[in-house]
Amino acid sequence: MNLSYWEADTFVKRFDFAIIGSGIVGLNAALRLREIHPKSRIVVIERGSLPSGASTKNAGFACFGSISELEDDLKAWGEPETLATVDLRWRGLQLLRSIHPDKSIDYNSVGGKEVFTAAKPKIAESCFDRIDFWNRELKNIVGKDVYSSVENTEFSPHQIHPQILYNRYEGVLHPGKLIESLYGIAIRQDIHFLFGHDVEEVHRLECKVVLKSKAFDVESSQVLFATNAFTKRLLPEIEVEPARNQVVVTSEIPGLQLQGAYHLDRGYFYFRNIGNRILLGGGRHLDLEGEATDEFGNTPIILNRLKQLLDEVIIPKTPYKIEHTWSGILGVGKQKSTLIKRLDDRTCIGVRMGGMGVAIGSIVGRELADLCS
Repeated sequence: MNLSYWEADTFVKRFDFAIIGSGIVGLNAALRLREIHPKSRIVVIERGSLPSGASTKNAGFACFGSISELEDDLKAWGEPETLATVDLRWRGLQLLRSIHPDKSIDYNSVGGKEVFTAAKPKIAESCFDRIDFWNRELKNIVGKDVYSSVENTEFSPHQIHPQILYNRYEGVLHPGKLIESLYGIAIRQDIHFLFGHDVEEVHRLECKVVLKSKAFDVESSQVLFATNAFTKRLLPEIEVEPARNQVVVTSEIPGLQLQGAYHLDRGYFYFRNIGNRILLGGGRHLDLEGEATDEFGNTPIILNRLKQLLDEVIIPKTPYKIEHTWSGILGVGKQKSTLIKRLDDRTCIGVRMGGMGVAIGSIVGRELADLCS
């Protein structure tokens, strides 16, 4: 790009802090840096016109764990790490709601409902048997009992177990309005943005870091990576892998009875209402190898299964059309915990949200900024 003197002296003049990634983590890191360094030059760099990961492509669940998911985590990671993860999610959600008024992000405390297919009653009963255990463990985090069993009045008993596991402290929100709120706060606090700027190489020098792209280079004293699933494009040595999740939204369904946030099959499927529409997503476990990608897209194997769930389980014998389809890319790893660490004297990283960016992104961003200060 042919930069003028004026452009070089304003938009790309050397920064004190550069954050790569304009999602929930990156924006919260920028805001925290502004608190710590009120006079510093801070820029958020985004390769897309909008956030490129999952921050505006998720389902808008403000959740921290259904019992079947926690049971899986308990077996895989052990009790200390599982409870630490729930604690981080819970604290992150409280921080998020302290920053953004509920109305500004369409937050609604609808509660989380875990449903089980009638064909697998043993899985349901094993989870109901663990209500007391998880209430006891999570009371140290939430302060009150979290889970209870409620009667299924929303689904056919031939498809869904007659009891539903209810989490009274979960909710839903509007991911687009959340990011819009963060943008507004950041702009008011004199944080700079470079959209459509795809960093291709990172050159660490003794006195600065140079972020190279086809357009122009950006120099900064410190660089924070909030790139989550796309981290290996710049830092191939970092242990974080992409995982694509596909989502559909239906046309409006007059008289829709479903109201709330629903989890199915250990959280691999999830659905909620958006007014009189249904959002349904998930299913990456149907093709784990194919969905281990950072390329956006939808595939027949998963879209067909989502439609089958709508037709046979969620809204059988109900006319509808699929009006929106998209995908979001998660950052996962061999460990459940988020990766927040300093790489060297001038670079830090905060990635591996594990599909819980809404819950933990605010607090991870702040911890990343604290680490890099």
